[in-house]
Amino acid sequence: MDFKDNLKLGKAGEEKVFTYLNNLPDTVAVVDCSESKLFQRFGVDGWVVFDRENLPFSGMFFDVKTDYQFYRTGKLFVEIMANVNANKKGGILSTKAEVFYYYDPYGGDLYRMPIYALRQWYKRVGISMNHREVENEYGQVTTGVLVSPEDLEAEGVFVQKTNIGYLVSPNHSEVA
Repeated sequence: MDFKDNLKLGKAGEEKVFTYLNNLPDTVAVVDCSESKLFQRFGVDGWVVFDRENLPFSGMFFDVKTDYQFYRTGKLFVEIMANVNANKKGGILSTKAEVFYYYDPYGGDLYRMPIYALRQWYKRVGISMNHREVENEYGQVTTGVLVSPEDLEAEGVFVQKTNIGYLVSPNHSEVA
């Protein structure tokens, strides 16, 4: 699978997450920031605005990762640092997003994790883990670690799991 195919799959996962967020009862709007060079530079895919009863509107920037390997490994690839180019960086160390959404397109599970908690976990535990570098065909490198949602929770990261439906059937034969 080449870089363009991966981008298409990642975008399909983003759209699934955006649809889920748009359908939450308190959601006022979900803004797709992924095509904006300004927000790309800060590792932000979207902004969601909520209307909570008797409170002012509140918003949150988020980043979406569609993890097509989770179904095989049971582990999330937590992106520590990505230097895609001078105008686009990512990972928990540089993003301005407040939340990471990791989506398993085969099982349909969406994992929501606060970035600040992931940063704290990384400083305590993740930094000593085996780091993996993934390079695409354009020489863009992403560094991360593989960790299960359960291990993150055991180390104090609040992981909220919600099933939003699969994107690809668990037997990998059809797209939802």
